[in-house]
Amino acid sequence: MTNATEKRTLLLVPMKDPEKSKTRLRDTLNLKDRAYLAKSLFKRTLQILKIVANNNASLRLDLAVISASPEIIDLSKSNKLLSILETGTQSLKNATEIAKVWATNKGYRSICILPADLANPDPEEIISFLKEANDNRFVTLSPSADLGTNALHISLPTNFNFRYGKKSFLRHIKAAEKLGVRPKILPLPSLKYDIDTSNDLKYLQGLELET
Repeated sequence: MTNATEKRTLLLVPMKDPEKSKTRLRDTLNLKDRAYLAKSLFKRTLQILKIVANNNASLRLDLAVISASPEIIDLSKSNKLLSILETGTQSLKNATEIAKVWATNKGYRSICILPADLANPDPEEIISFLKEANDNRFVTLSPSADLGTNALHISLPTNFNFRYGKKSFLRHIKAAEKLGVRPKILPLPSLKYDIDTSNDLKYLQGLELET
């Protein structure tokens, strides 16, 4: 029997509890405003990724959210998205490891991880990023402006070691090379910026964010 998820890609959005998000903006925004910003960016990212998934059947995409927040899990379910509960010590590394194991067990071909707080992602650039995965074993990366990792697509199964944190892009290159995989690097303009600091807020000018 063929697995229903065989040869499909899991498009994953990790999301913190909104009230625990955007702590680097505490000198600029109060807790309520930080939570509002985090949730609004998350919803907009999901809207864009749903368009990508629904309008590109050939890419065989399933959209999922991983979070330790009951509010986010409920929001994901209400949007008819796959939801994965993060357990244990909360961190991006932990969340992505849990999702990687989950996707592998479900038989997915690959997992593509995108942050919930991208400033203004372009659907066409996301599509082009996904289309670079044309090998049996691959790692595709798109760096942020500060050398973080704002898009990561890896084939499954894999022993790839997630190395999120400061300058994670450089560490993820080494993680790929350690597996004997030459990473493909796509520095896409619309995936360059996420919203972490007060300086990043300028990239939201002119954008409409819903509650």
